[in-house]
Amino acid sequence: MNGVPEELKRKIDLSNSIYWVTLILLVLYESTRFLTDFQIAIQRDTFDSWVPFLLCATAILGIILNRYRHWKISRIIFLTSWIILVNILPVLLSHISPSSYFVHPVLCIVSSLMIHLFFSWYEDRWTYIFFLASSFLLTAFSFYFLSLNDSLQSYERLPLDGVPIMTIYLMSWVFINLTLVYVYRINWKAYVALQEKTEIIENLNQSLEAKVEKRTMRLREQNSKLREFAFVNSHVLRAPVSRILGLVSLLIRSELPKEDKDVVYHLEESAKELDTVIRNLSVTLREARDESPDKKVTK
Repeated sequence: MNGVPEELKRKIDLSNSIYWVTLILLVLYESTRFLTDFQIAIQRDTFDSWVPFLLCATAILGIILNRYRHWKISRIIFLTSWIILVNILPVLLSHISPSSYFVHPVLCIVSSLMIHLFFSWYEDRWTYIFFLASSFLLTAFSFYFLSLNDSLQSYERLPLDGVPIMTIYLMSWVFINLTLVYVYRINWKAYVALQEKTEIIENLNQSLEAKVEKRTMRLREQNSKLREFAFVNSHVLRAPVSRILGLVSLLIRSELPKEDKDVVYHLEESAKELDTVIRNLSVTLREARDESPDKKVTK
């Protein structure tokens, strides 16, 4: 996922986790049904019995779409299928019982939680608003939606009036979702602040690397000059001194007056002192060159 923003990468990882958890839980549920009562498990005469298989197929499709980098489409398909298969079609195609008036709004609230896990205000604003509004409307009108499709009028057997029950569920939906919005907003601000600090640190590192590179170039130039001077000192300067010493040696062996020989001796001592200075300078330059950073990098 190179080049994918961190927030989107987190949503993708989270969606993959939800797909796999949904798939595993549904497989375990169906396996338990087969092991406990095989005859009932193989009967698929109601819509509710097909919901686990359809959700499994949707989860597998989501995993495949994520694998081929269709991240947003996979989340939209899974969440749409979840809402249709869990919140809408069971009401239209299945038998409505008194417990449905309690279970259905809870499932709508669960769907709203999945919306926060799949989408965010900052990355998928309009998709986020659409699904959240759909979940709110399903929760707000859950009682009326169920009662319209309740041919047996099960709501008359409810221990409480339907309107106060739905008010409680609606308040629960609002409280839970506002809490999640607040938490995600705080988390987003912390994420943005962390990104800004990371960017500042990266800029400082780049600036520091540029300064180090500039200083390294200067050291390399200085080291190059030192090598040139060391070569001049070792060969160019020492060659005339060596010739002077050779000529002085010849003069000492020749027949010269005493006064001239004294001058030659002084000339020899001066030439030897100059040769010693040049040798010491060559040694110093060689040590400086060997200890330079450029030399160490080359090694």
